[in-house]
Amino acid sequence: MNVSGFHLYVYFSSILTGVIYGTILDLWQAIPFLNPDITPPNSVNIIVRIVLFVVGMVMTSFSIALCFKTYLYPQVYDFFVKAVTERYNLDKAKFKTCFDLSFFAISVVLTFLFFGKLVGINFGTLIMAVTNGSIIGFFTKLIDKHFEFTPTFKNFSKHFDI
Repeated sequence: MNVSGFHLYVYFSSILTGVIYGTILDLWQAIPFLNPDITPPNSVNIIVRIVLFVVGMVMTSFSIALCFKTYLYPQVYDFFVKAVTERYNLDKAKFKTCFDLSFFAISVVLTFLFFGKLVGINFGTLIMAVTNGSIIGFFTKLIDKHFEFTPTFKNFSKHFDI
C-alpha cells in the first residue's frame, strides 16, 4: 500500500480513538461528584481524591497497554511512542517515560512563558509523567503473559503495519 493510504488508516484510527476517549471523559463528568466544574475546590476528602487519582491512573495505563496490542492506533502521542519503539526495537516503558518527562518539561517552560506561573500543571501531572510508562510496561508484560493477540481481520490489519 502506498504511503498516503497508510497515513489515512493510521490517522483515521487515531482520530477515532481520540473521539472515543473524549466521549468517555465527558460521560464521567456527567457524574456530579467527578465534574471539576461543579465540585468546589478541595470539597472532596483528600483520601478520596488520592484513591480516584490512583484508580484513574491504573485504568488509563491499562487501556494504553491494550491499545498498544491492537492494530488500531491510540492517540497521536501514544502512536508516536508505539511507532518509534517498534521501529527501533526500544523498551516501550522507558521510552514512554522519557517522552512524557520531555513533554512535561516543555509544558512547564511554556506555562511560565505564557502565564508567568504554573497553570494546569500540578503534582498529579508530574506523578503521571514519572510513573505512567512503568505502569503501562507492567500491564503489557501481564497481558503478554496471559494472552496472545491475533488480528481477526488479517487483511485489514495489514494496512496498519508500521
